[in-house]
Amino acid sequence: MVAEKHCRPAEMVGLLLEEQGLRLQWAGEGQECLHLLHMADWDLVVLDASGSSHGALSLLSQVRKTHPDLPILVLVRSGHVATAVEAMKAGAADCIEVPIAPARMSSAVAQFRRVVDCHSLEPVAELTPMERVVLHHVLEGRTTRGIAAALSRSPRTIGVHRSSIMRKLHVSNLTGLIKQAIHAGLIHQADDRHDTNGLPWSSLIDDVRLHDGAPRS
Repeated sequence: MVAEKHCRPAEMVGLLLEEQGLRLQWAGEGQECLHLLHMADWDLVVLDASGSSHGALSLLSQVRKTHPDLPILVLVRSGHVATAVEAMKAGAADCIEVPIAPARMSSAVAQFRRVVDCHSLEPVAELTPMERVVLHHVLEGRTTRGIAAALSRSPRTIGVHRSSIMRKLHVSNLTGLIKQAIHAGLIHQADDRHDTNGLPWSSLIDDVRLHDGAPRS
């Protein structure tokens, strides 16, 4: 089911799903979507949060309460990290950035059709204190240059840390990073500004600055 009508991103999703042999049901947001959910069994729901995200995220929460095992795919505008984080925390199975990359969409649908149990994911590798600080900034939507300025490091150094984080979390894009961080409990830590030892993020950042060496490139 695609819970959005007359929306270009949703229409693109519809075409891609039809190419994979899936039958579609178009629905408006809100009550129409909730009504249709109770009329039949569904394999996947697509919500569009690439425009105004409030309505889509509210609907996501309602669907999750009534259909906790139903995979929900959420479309988000490219670079809108906060919306993607909110969607994943509210129970989205995955987020797809708009403009939509057909290969990315096909990969996401293939994953849903395999019915992968998120609890079977391998344990996340330990991140270093500096990597946790960089991850915190990434999840708040900061750019590599912005993180470098905040931590008195060069953009190249921050880029190395970001690559290491992606490798350790076994992801290749920002959406995957958010998804894996939630499964690992790292999003909750970032939101509360604490690390795994209960230290405030500000204290952890100060500790990194003091003990990881003076500001450097």
